[in-house]
Amino acid sequence: MFWGLSVAAASLIGCAHAEVWNCRNDVEVQCADGACAAETEEGNFTPMSLAFNSSGSFSLCAYTGCWAGEGTVVATAPFLVITHANAEWSDPSADGERDANVMISFERQDGVAVIKAGGFVTPFHCKVLAGDDSVDAIARL
Repeated sequence: MFWGLSVAAASLIGCAHAEVWNCRNDVEVQCADGACAAETEEGNFTPMSLAFNSSGSFSLCAYTGCWAGEGTVVATAPFLVITHANAEWSDPSADGERDANVMISFERQDGVAVIKAGGFVTPFHCKVLAGDDSVDAIARL
C-alpha cells in the first residue's frame, strides 16, 4: 500500500488544521522472549500502514486488522510521541488477544516514525498531508 490512504485514515481528519502523516515500512521488526528479529526481504512480510495526526488519532494496520483510536500526545518536541494503552485490535475473531499498548514516536525533520505495538517494534517512512490537502486526498478515495 505504498503511499495510498486507508479508509481508517479518514477518521484522522477530525481537525482540518491538524498535521496528518501517512507512513509505510520497508522492514518488519518483531521482539519476543528477550530477542528481536528483523525481516527485510521483500515478499517475506506484508508492509504495515500507519496514519496519525498531531492531535493523537492513529490507525496502525498489520496483516488481518488494525489498532486505531485517540491516543494521548505525551510529547511534541523534539519528537511527537503518541501512546494508547490497551488499543483494541479490529479483528473480532482475535477476541481481545491482540489488544496492545501502542506507542508512536515521530521525528518531523526526517519523516521517520518508530512504533511499538504488541511484538512489533518497527520503523516507518512518513509523508505529511496537511490541512485541506489531506481532506481532499481522503475524499478522493
